[in-house]
Amino acid sequence: MKLSLMLGLAFAVLVSSADASSAKETSLRAQLVGTWRYVSVTDTHKDGTRVQSFGRKPTGIAIFQPNGMYAIVVSRPDLPKFASNSRLHGTPAENTVAERGSLGHFGTYTVNEADRTFTTHAIGGTFPNMIGVDRKYIVASITKDEIVWIPFEATGGGRGRGVLRRVK
Repeated sequence: MKLSLMLGLAFAVLVSSADASSAKETSLRAQLVGTWRYVSVTDTHKDGTRVQSFGRKPTGIAIFQPNGMYAIVVSRPDLPKFASNSRLHGTPAENTVAERGSLGHFGTYTVNEADRTFTTHAIGGTFPNMIGVDRKYIVASITKDEIVWIPFEATGGGRGRGVLRRVK
């Protein structure tokens, strides 16, 4: 009798701790933490046109650390090299193509579990208008392998949609 009671109690403790651990791991914040690789970025302009600013298969990475820091870099895979081989001596045309085809920013982030959003606060980046600004993203869906997010406003105007896969 004592043995079955002890086994029953041990099982109950094991199950309840597994449930508590599982609940923690499935929080949006816990799911977001990690390294993600871009699959696609699509901006929908106010007139309804859709644009893939970073090409059909963008190269990029998003890193969300447990300490609340993040870094995001995304670019077109077909960016042409500068003839001068110096980022400081690009022609106006080369600079325009590079600026329009790439974006990077880093800073802090917070997660709102209730409305399934996260907010980034850039402390540095390649687009000066993002620095010091909070940007909110809706998490449309997230699994252990894929996230789809929608920024409240795309950096190119209109509405954006990013699809990323977890790096394993």
